[in-house]
Amino acid sequence: EGKPELDVGIGICSGDVVAGTMGAEKHKEYTVVGNTVNLAAKIQEQTRQVSRDRGVICRFIISDDTQVHVCSEIETLFLEEIMISSRHIPLKIWEVIGLKT
Repeated sequence: EGKPELDVGIGICSGDVVAGTMGAEKHKEYTVVGNTVNLAAKIQEQTRQVSRDRGVICRFIISDDTQVHVCSEIETLFLEEIMISSRHIPLKIWEVIGLKT
């Protein structure tokens, strides 16, 4: 129909966060902060890199901790281990393929 294609990459990481309303009296926003949020952002950045490297669009990438929680219901594909500057060990990342049948 001539409409632009929506191109979204999502990174998911499981863990503790600090959540709440932050800001000034006249302008407050609900937000989350913490190491888990930062890792999710780094994982999300990988969606574009993986898509370029493989020539296939990769929409959802999850952390190893998340994969452990969802592996019984979600089909995943191990992608690689990436180094994150705030971590001393590599982070395993997984592509979400879809629901298991």
